[in-house]
Amino acid sequence: MYNVVVDVLSSVQSIRQDLTSQEHLKRIRKEWQMLARMLEKIIMWIFIISTVAFASFMLYDTQDPPIITNEVMRSKST
Repeated sequence: MYNVVVDVLSSVQSIRQDLTSQEHLKRIRKEWQMLARMLEKIIMWIFIISTVAFASFMLYDTQDPPIITNEVMRSKST
C-alpha cells in the first residue's frame, strides 16, 4: 500500500513539473512574440519615415532637369 502511494505522489509531482515547465515555455514564447511585434512596428515606422523623406526630396528638388541632346550623346560616346 505504501509503495502505491509513493508511486502516485511521484507521478503527481512529475505531472506538476511538466505543467510548470510548459507554462514557463508559454510565457517565454509570449514575451518573444511581444518583442517581435514591437521591433516590427519600429522597423515599419523607420521605413515609412525614410520613404516619405526620400520621396519629398525627390519630388521637391529645385535642380534643373538634365538636358540630353544629340551633341551631348556624341561627345560622351567618343
